[in-house]
Formats: sequence, C-alpha cells, structure tokens
Amino acid sequence: MPEHVKYEKEQLAGEVILRLRGNLDGFASDDLACALDDAIDGAEGLLIVDMHGVEFISSAGIGAMMYAFKRLKKKNRSMELIRVQPGVRKVLLMTGVAALLNVSEGSMKINDVLQAEDARNAQAMANIRGILADLFRHLSVPDDQAALKIEEMFRLCTTPTPAADIEGRLRDLLAPLDLAGRLDAALADLPKILHKRIAPYTAGINSLLHVRAGDGRLAETFAEQMNVHLLDTADRNTTALPLTLYDGETIPLENNAHDAALLINVLNRHDDPLPILREIMRVARSRLIIIEAVCFNDTQRRMNMFFDWFHTRIVRGQDGPLARHFDTPRGWKWFLRDQGLRERASVDLGLELPALGEYHWMFVMDLPST
Repeated sequence: MPEHVKYEKEQLAGEVILRLRGNLDGFASDDLACALDDAIDGAEGLLIVDMHGVEFISSAGIGAMMYAFKRLKKKNRSMELIRVQPGVRKVLLMTGVAALLNVSEGSMKINDVLQAEDARNAQAMANIRGILADLFRHLSVPDDQAALKIEEMFRLCTTPTPAADIEGRLRDLLAPLDLAGRLDAALADLPKILHKRIAPYTAGINSLLHVRAGDGRLAETFAEQMNVHLLDTADRNTTALPLTLYDGETIPLENNAHDAALLINVLNRHDDPLPILREIMRVARSRLIIIEAVCFNDTQRRMNMFFDWFHTRIVRGQDGPLARHFDTPRGWKWFLRDQGLRERASVDLGLELPALGEYHWMFVMDLPST
C-alpha cells in the first residue's frame, strides 16, 4: 500500500477494529476504500474505525467512508469512528456526516456509560449489575443488603443527573457498608501478588521509578533488591521510600534518571497517552513495565470505565483523574511498538482479583539503545 494510508485490522468478539494512519486525501481514497472493504468483508458485526493516526481528511476520504457506511447499512451493520483528531472532527461536523458515521468522543466519560440509551450500553449495564453482585458477595456484604443497594444504585445512576451529583448520592447510599475498609482487606495481598508477576522482569535493574505509586506498598516490595523512587501527583506514601510530586505530565527528573519505570493504569488516564509515554521514556534508561486495564469489545470498555469510576470516586472518594482511554492488548502493543519499544514480554493478568472488576494485561518493553 502507498505511504498515504496504513491500516491494521483486528477482529474482536462481535466487532472489528480498523486502525488508520495517514492523510485521507484524494491520493489515498482508493487505498482507504480497499482497507474498509477488507474490514467489512473479513468480519461480521460493528466496524470501529480508529482515527487517531489520521490528521487530514478530504471530500474523497469522506466519500470512501460514506460508501462503506452504505454497504454496512445494507447488511444491517453499523460503523463508529473513535479517537478522531480535532481537525478531522471539525471537517466531519461541517460536512454534516458526523452523525451518520457515528463519531464518538476520543475518550469516554462516565455519563456515556450510566445514561446512554442503546443496546450495547444496555448489555454493559446488565453485566455491571452482575459483577457488582459478585463484588459485594466477595466483600462479605449480606446478599439482602447487596440486592437493595444495587437496585438503588442503578436507579440513581440511570436518572438524568450530573455525574458529580450521582457520586455524592452514591457515597451516602453506600457509606453504611464501609466498602473502602472491606476492599482494603480484600486487597491486602495485592502488592505481593503483583510483585510475583513483575519480579521475573527486574533482573539487572538497579533503580526503579514507580509512576503514580499510591501508598508505595508495591514499590516497597522491591526495595531490598534495588533503589526505588516513588512519583505521584499527591502524597499518599505510607513507606519510607523517597517521593517526588509532579503534575501528572512533566516529570521533574533528569534524562535516564532510573534504569526502569513501573506504571499501572497510568497511560489510560489521558485522552492522548503518547506525550505521557514519551516523558516516562525520557527518564527511564532501559525498561518499562506497564500494566493496563484492557478491553476486548465495546461492552467491556464501558464496564472498565464504570468500575474505575466506582472504585475511585464512590468507594475511595478521590478526585483524581479517571481512566479515559481503553484499548485491546493488541492495540496497546501496536501503540508501544510504534514508539520504538521492543517487547520483552506480554502477560495476560486476567481477573486475578474479583474485587477489582477489571481485566489487566502487563507489557514489559525495552527501550531502544542510544
């Protein structure tokens, strides 16, 4: 394919993702049409077109998109554009095709999950209800109390109300259950569990930077083997390890300050994780150990959004940034490799802890030699 457009297709459960890179101009319209035809003919279900790598679209590119839309409509299928760049979004809005092509926001907001009225969201909310019941049971909440609280939660969540108001009401509703205390008890062994998963990839590492380290207990498990430094936006450190505060974007450390960096659910806090990744790459000399909540379809993406919000805002009562950017394991790999990182390991962590409600994956990436 000419350099104007590059694409990668990924088949998921009930949908296919087409990731585009390049300018969708007249020179690229034929290539774009071929890429869309390949995605339509090679899989069934919803077609999701990831536009993050597209910075320009012309009428020819729009024409190819509309032709694909009409083909899908005849098959009773639909098409959604995600992660659309501002300049491209403006063109789609001005030409009036944004609504037809179902242009979603580049990142999700919690009200997209709580109050959207469509079949996919209804399935996500049904799944969330079941997982909440399992979570409350795992946290030893009596079944009768759990059933009543969950029913009231869903009534509050689905009532058209600003998210901040919903959060306050839910915290009041669930306060008698002390979910934070129950969750702390359920996650008491989490540092040990994660240490066991991460430790095989720390051989030869003498200094480790834990980004958004929280209470520091996980980082502390590595302190006997190497020098460990914590980095976070607020001081929640319960250890004697050194802590540096930062604004969540610019790290006040020198280039190559540490051998490796550990980041857990850090990249997904940003609409565009690329600048964050590059800043972390700047301060790490050789290796990144990255754990992210992943999704395999749109339903799971919405579920991840809900449980991150539920744990952060409702159970913990924290005001920090919520997860906004979700991707599949393959999507994260593609994103990381595109920055010149070399994959050392890709580890399916799954749902090891029922109390979390999110599916996690670990990527161990080596930085290119300088």
